[in-house]
Amino acid sequence: MIIVCMLCTTLVIEAVEGCNGYKLIVNRFEDCIPNSLVKINKFDLVLDNNCYVIPSGCITTTKGFTTATVHYIVSKPPIPTLEGDENACSYLRDYKDARMASLFQLPKQCPVSANKVCGDASKKISVSQYKSKLSLFAGNLSMKLDFTHDTGVSCINLHLTLKKN
Repeated sequence: MIIVCMLCTTLVIEAVEGCNGYKLIVNRFEDCIPNSLVKINKFDLVLDNNCYVIPSGCITTTKGFTTATVHYIVSKPPIPTLEGDENACSYLRDYKDARMASLFQLPKQCPVSANKVCGDASKKISVSQYKSKLSLFAGNLSMKLDFTHDTGVSCINLHLTLKKN
């Protein structure tokens, strides 16, 4: 759930024209194994005309955990695919972007208790400072996250498209 939200029930949203003529399309944001500790329920991100990213839907951690490691694969052509492993608990503890942590209501450290976090439109964040650079981010972004917790496993698939109208 941790890194999932920053960089996951199947969801296809209607594209919304947004910031500087760009639209964000969430093609897939789903848990990918039946026994995943982290469950995605219609989680959605919208980029609005005022360059705010607005979350909705919920992410449920069905069982608490004390440890979490993640194997990630991130693909954003033409950039080479990134693959690696990370201690998700250390990542949470050291994460410095308060705006993004607030948007996704991320815990600040492990242990993480069982909980349900739902998107809150009042916790939107502005990306207007990147408005002129959106062309650099345009295209498809795919991410697969495989978590191993002390109490089970989680798997998340995310696929986004940012495109100009």
